[in-house]
Amino acid sequence: FGTKTEADESAHRINKLHEVIKGEDVVTKKIYDALDHEQLLWVHACLQISSIYFYEKTVKKLTEEEKNKYHEENMLAAKLVLIDENNMPQSHDELKQWVIDKSREEGYLIYTDVAKDVQDIIAGGPVPKHIKPIWPFISFTAFHTLPVEFKKIYNIESSKFKSLILSFNLFLLKFTRPFLPPFFRLIPPARWAKQRLTKNPNLKFNDKARI
Repeated sequence: FGTKTEADESAHRINKLHEVIKGEDVVTKKIYDALDHEQLLWVHACLQISSIYFYEKTVKKLTEEEKNKYHEENMLAAKLVLIDENNMPQSHDELKQWVIDKSREEGYLIYTDVAKDVQDIIAGGPVPKHIKPIWPFISFTAFHTLPVEFKKIYNIESSKFKSLILSFNLFLLKFTRPFLPPFFRLIPPARWAKQRLTKNPNLKFNDKARI
């Protein structure tokens, strides 16, 4: 959502950080490597799939053509962080199926201390004061929209009652979202993008914090 120079600089910082993230996992005894193609693709895929999922639940449905257009454009971001675009699923549905297949592989998803830390943060960890009052809503929605394979790992129990609450929460968010001020309605990158498209095409990264 910035200039090409800013995008390149951001990608460079990420790639340099990834260079030093490598070692043996004490739980699986396997090698983790932040520059490994499959591990990079997993993070990229989960971000894309969850983004589209929540957009459809809280804004509107997307056509297959729109999802694939998003996938195609998102491949540019993937390439910046050294994902081989020629060795990744070529459509959104293929990417989604790849994640599903991987999730069902025995031993692929494991509940580790890091996963526990993430769970604790989502459940009620340190959050900005301005969203603390609605954090229980966010936490409940985050946990109960997880795929079945992830719910099992985090021991999230589902029920008809909880599904009803989830549907109501998502409907409420979808109904009220258009009336919320931009600060709450849009995530920061979306606010920055809107500024660049409508008011300030030369918006710099240092100026974004004030928007």
